[in-house]
Amino acid sequence: MFEKLFAEAQNNLQKAQTAFENSSKTSKAIPKTLLDGLKKAEDDHARMVAEVAKGKISGALSGSQSLILDSTLGRRVLYNSLASMKSLEEGTRIEFTLMILTDAHFNFQLVKDHAKGLTAGYVAFDKGSIAAYKPGSFTEFNVGAYDFTKGQNKFRIQLDVYPKADHCLLSVRSLSDDKVIVSSIKVALNSWNPVGNPAKGILFDARPGSKVALDDLHVLSPQQIKLVSFDFEQSPFANGKDIIGALGWESSQMNIAGGKSFVSSSECSAVLQNSLAKLENARSDVRKAAGGHLGAQLELEAAKAELKSVEARIRADEEKFAAKDQQRINNAILEASTLEKNAAVLRADADLAKADILLQEAKVKNPPTVAKDLDALSKKLATAKAKLEKAQASQSDLKVATQYTLLSPIFPEKSTGRRKALALWITDRSNPLTARVAVNHIWARHFHNPLVSSVADFGRNGKTPTHPELLDWLANELMDSGWNMKHLHRLMVTSQAYKQTSAFADNTQAQVLDPENQLLWRMNTGRMEAEVIRDSIIQLSGRLNQQMKGQELENDQALSTFRRSIYYSIYPEEGGKSKFAELFDAPDSLDCYRRTRTIIPQQALALTNSEIIHQAASSMEKEIWAQVFEATSHDERNDAFIHRAFKKVLGRSPLPAEVATCKTYLAKPDPGTRESMLRALLNHNDFVTIR
Repeated sequence: MFEKLFAEAQNNLQKAQTAFENSSKTSKAIPKTLLDGLKKAEDDHARMVAEVAKGKISGALSGSQSLILDSTLGRRVLYNSLASMKSLEEGTRIEFTLMILTDAHFNFQLVKDHAKGLTAGYVAFDKGSIAAYKPGSFTEFNVGAYDFTKGQNKFRIQLDVYPKADHCLLSVRSLSDDKVIVSSIKVALNSWNPVGNPAKGILFDARPGSKVALDDLHVLSPQQIKLVSFDFEQSPFANGKDIIGALGWESSQMNIAGGKSFVSSSECSAVLQNSLAKLENARSDVRKAAGGHLGAQLELEAAKAELKSVEARIRADEEKFAAKDQQRINNAILEASTLEKNAAVLRADADLAKADILLQEAKVKNPPTVAKDLDALSKKLATAKAKLEKAQASQSDLKVATQYTLLSPIFPEKSTGRRKALALWITDRSNPLTARVAVNHIWARHFHNPLVSSVADFGRNGKTPTHPELLDWLANELMDSGWNMKHLHRLMVTSQAYKQTSAFADNTQAQVLDPENQLLWRMNTGRMEAEVIRDSIIQLSGRLNQQMKGQELENDQALSTFRRSIYYSIYPEEGGKSKFAELFDAPDSLDCYRRTRTIIPQQALALTNSEIIHQAASSMEKEIWAQVFEATSHDERNDAFIHRAFKKVLGRSPLPAEVATCKTYLAKPDPGTRESMLRALLNHNDFVTIR
């Protein structure tokens, strides 16, 4: 495993080196003005960050902290049951402040049933549109619009609740320009009332791609008394931490991995966001000017770092498992962790540059790239930015300073014994079920019918055994032999019951008394499994490859290659069975109990007209006719051919009536006629029947 990872990292480095050298030949110098602009943007942003940290610039919507829902990657949903509310009067007001940082879909919900994900009423902000439910329904309609591109990104939302009329009055004011966007429009309440019902609360939902800030969430009585209030300030809300578990806030099952929520003292600063935007624009300009050369350079740096990371992780694993010097182990772990995190940052930076270059190229493309493609590239860029931020955060997080991705599995030095205890319990003599099930399966495969027909159910709803004493005796025999299944196989196939003929003979009384042969007065007839039919046909044609072992083969090769059927893949999805085997009840990879047995017209067609049958008949005709031609005279050849064909295909001599029919058919001495007779034998019931 180590060698493979190391070789892969070396190969990636070689490719990156070649790409960098090629780009160097065609690259242009980056203008000094762009480099100076980037340096200034970096310095300005660093100064703004310092001023926010010192409290000189406010980075929150209100007070010193705001709640951030970041769904750049994934989805973040927060719920509160409003447990402290004791009443819901006419004119109760719900209000909060919203700042849209990334304009995608965000909504506030009055929850109908939190566990079932049902909504009674909601207000949604989605790329310029504000929507809600019509009163008395769950039909969405537009109630207003905002222009994010012109700075309308900060709003005060107000819902006045009227339970008796079963509606709310929705108002939305843009704080950025002090304009009323929505004024007392009736929207749905749908019998929402959280009092005494923890499933009916409120919910914030930031859908994938969105990022918002929230603050000053209040539920006010008609007399303007605060019934519930969240300002997300210190105690119990800590800067940089999530609010889950504080004052009734909980996560939702609708979350998608990657989404996050946290309290922040800096994310809402317009000055800080402006300086960050200028920094990103400056970086984008430099990347655009550098073109593929910068991307190739960053890719080369990332590949070098990844090779060093792999080398360090290998050393750490080797030191850890050698377990000689604890100080050397600690040093190796620290080095592996540091280099892996450095490599992750460089890789994220390279991916970000690549995404940015692709977006810039698409914007100036002629003809212009369609809007949905630009949107997809923008999302890809946002994802790359988020990954870089995550990698940088991990790089500076002291809690994970000694953690790295192991290359070798770690097993506990001492077993808990739980698996052994389970195995001993399953195979304990006081629990005969395991042995009975095993015996029933083995018996079914030798005698073509199980002792208990409901092989998947030995409970009260299952069938009773046809021979309960025999089932228990064999179960005891299996356990007494130390669970030796070879002993059980030998016992069954050497038994008098197994040696019986499957022919009905003249035992008419037995046929009347026990037509289903439950008393085993004769051997059951079986039917070849799909794999046996295929292998038998290929073996008769002299082409079966009996080589042992080897890699798995695909089903679409089953009729063009001649390995044994056991080497062809079986899986539940489309294409998991070959077309030929599927006609003859191929195994079901989701059911290991008992193979189904069906007889359908398509089976006869397959055993007559398929290419594999024609090839087998042709090969057998040549082989048998060559033997007959040398050993018999002209008049005896057809007779000899018929007897040899029956012996080879059906494993028995022909009956007199069969000989007469075949001689009439072979009156015209022709290879095609003989092949046709052989195809008829391959389609004979005795070919697919095991007696």
